[in-house]
Parts: sequence; structure tokens; C-alpha cells
Amino acid sequence: MLKLALILPCYNESKNLSKICDGFLKSAKVHGFTPHSFRLVVVDNGSIDDTQAVMTRFIDEEPSRRNWIQMVHVPENRGYGHGIAEGLKVCDSAYSAWSHADGQCSPEDVFLAFGRACLSPNTMVKGRRIGRTPGAWLFSRAFDLAVWVGLRKGLYDINAQPKVFPRALTKNLEGAPKGFAFDLFVLLRAREMGISIKTVPVYFSERLHGESHWSNSMQSRIRTIRILVQFIVDYALGRKLKNA
Repeated sequence: MLKLALILPCYNESKNLSKICDGFLKSAKVHGFTPHSFRLVVVDNGSIDDTQAVMTRFIDEEPSRRNWIQMVHVPENRGYGHGIAEGLKVCDSAYSAWSHADGQCSPEDVFLAFGRACLSPNTMVKGRRIGRTPGAWLFSRAFDLAVWVGLRKGLYDINAQPKVFPRALTKNLEGAPKGFAFDLFVLLRAREMGISIKTVPVYFSERLHGESHWSNSMQSRIRTIRILVQFIVDYALGRKLKNA
């Protein structure tokens, strides 16, 4: 069985992919992984750019990369969370993880989080972003507060990457939302299962290419907030009905 499978969901990130995938493979080798212990699962989440062609060229440049990389093609983008879930379906590993394909997350952070997760059984490890702008920091704290008010769950920096978690959680994510509430759902499910959630500090660099699809404007941030608040309301209502 693989030790770690890393899901890399990408939507129109073709300009970033070669550098990012190369970085993850190099870091995996530095940390002692082999194709028998690590898999990079690249999910083309309904991209309309040349993602498929870029990944084909990247793998063909060095045929041994076929042993490290597994491609998953999602014909239609049905949401960020759906892309991750489709990647997790092909994972058969002791631990699974996901990170961003936009170049903002260092590959080293994934393996740092994995090492931390391995120190304690039944533990999930996620990023805790540092060095952010005041506006981005405030936006995240507002989301954390909404979760506390609506669900009475103390969670910090919910959407920070990477996230590394044991096989038991990977196999227990039925009913997950297809959109940006996926991160919150996974953390809530971990809490329900009694899985400890630890954090490691991570620094997010600036994008080299492209733009965020959920926070590139005030309008998109407001839309994202609405989606997340609706999920919190639905989740809280579902719990009340379940306990009634």
C-alpha cells in the first residue's frame, strides 16, 4: 500500500502545472519516497485550457514520471470539492492529502504535514497560513467565527492547505459538498470521528499565473461567503433533525 497519495485539483492551471508537479516529485524524492510509496494524483477538474496537453508533455519528457503520477479527468467542472473527491476515489494509501495547483503552496509543506501526522495515530494535519495580508486574514477569521456561531466548532484557518489525513477519513467522506465548503466538511467529519486536528505553519506565495476563482474580486468573495454560510445552516439543521 502507498504511504501517501497527494491530490492536486486543477482548473485552468496549465501555466503552473509543469513547475508545480516537478516540485512535488523532487520533494518526494528528497524525503525518501519512491513510486511504491507516493503517488501524485493530478485532477483535471473540467479545465478548458490545455491542461491535458501540458501534462502529457510533462510526463513524456521523462517516462519514469508515469510511475509517480496518476491523471484523473473530470469532464465537467462541478466544483472544487467534487474535483478533490474524484481524486480521492482512486487513492489506496495509508494517508491522503490535497493541496493547491496554483503555485502558492510549497511542496515541502505537504511532506512536513505528513511527517507530523505520522507522529500520532488518528491525526489529521493541516496548514496554518502566516504572512497574509490584513484583508485575507480578516476574511478567514470571519469564516472561522461563522463556524463557531453556527456550529459551536472551534476551527482555525479552515481553507488553509495542505491537508493530510489517515485512510479512515478518506473512506468516510460520503455526502461531501461539491464546492468550497468541502474543506469545512472534511474537518467536521474528522471531529465527528474523533480524529485529532493539528496544524503546521505555512507561507503562501504569490501566484505566478492565473487568478483565484473564489477570491479574485469582492463579488466572488461574497458569493463564496454565501455558499459557506448556507452550508453551515444546512449542516446545523441536519444535525438538529438527526438528534430530534
